[in-house]
Amino acid sequence: MKKFIALTLVIFTILLSGCGACDKMKEGIKKADEHFNNFCSYLTYEEYDLAKEYLHKDTIIDVGRLKTVINDIENVYGIDFADGVVLERRTSFSVTLYDSKYNGSVYDLTYKAKVGTKSVTINYVIIDNDAGYGIYSFNVED
Repeated sequence: MKKFIALTLVIFTILLSGCGACDKMKEGIKKADEHFNNFCSYLTYEEYDLAKEYLHKDTIIDVGRLKTVINDIENVYGIDFADGVVLERRTSFSVTLYDSKYNGSVYDLTYKAKVGTKSVTINYVIIDNDAGYGIYSFNVED
């Protein structure tokens, strides 16, 4: 009986300690979603200089290149970010609280989304490290 109680206490302690990590993960996903939505808002208004501020410093992309990338995505997928972006449903996510490749946290999120009236899949990766916090990459698929 004592072994059962001790084992139960150990399991309970492990579960409670994991809750802090779960909370941090949920907060990180919420922050990443808000960050990406703000980025998309600036794309909607074609404010590329402000949208660029949401990119991670390690991306080393200038405003002209960002505009070119966005135009290429729009042409390939027949969408226009000016029509608005709505993240509808998260289909997958991965959170790494520390990744040695990036020397920080990595949030990799995929959503079913609408750009205007067209349904697409949007994936984005946000990095949080000593160099800053921001979108490291994103892509759109049909």
